[in-house]
Amino acid sequence: MNKVVVCGLCRAGTTSLNEALTILGYNTLHICELTNPSKFKTNLMFEQYDSIVNWKLTEQYKSFPSILPADYKHIIICERSQGWENSMKQFGFSQEEIEKLFFQKEKAYLYLRERYTVMKFNISEHHGFLQLCNFLRVGKVPTQPFPHSNRSPLNYEI
Repeated sequence: MNKVVVCGLCRAGTTSLNEALTILGYNTLHICELTNPSKFKTNLMFEQYDSIVNWKLTEQYKSFPSILPADYKHIIICERSQGWENSMKQFGFSQEEIEKLFFQKEKAYLYLRERYTVMKFNISEHHGFLQLCNFLRVGKVPTQPFPHSNRSPLNYEI
């Protein structure tokens, strides 16, 4: 089983993807589960977990080559729907902050794809277990629906 790093913007599906990886048998850590996420060490976390999921990892991508082996797979959640932007605004983000976060995530993707096997994952484009299993080379695709967890109170449809 490959180790997996998931970088996504907040409100873009990190909780859903974390649950999906758990269903596939990965021992996952969603960084928001930590009591003090600012003190985590990515390389040490992989001694305990198969997958780490966090939107803050988007800010740390340039350190990955020095701490993560080349066989680690990376998933970039690339949500950019109107529902996502509305959810971000409801949680206090300005349009300028949203643009900055999205640009930073795109920079992370371009950097990582030159060094690792990287997949762009977009829940609003109905990416699900089939795409995830193909990327991770997981043999059996679950028949259950892909999880859609922690939806915004706006309850937009994806």
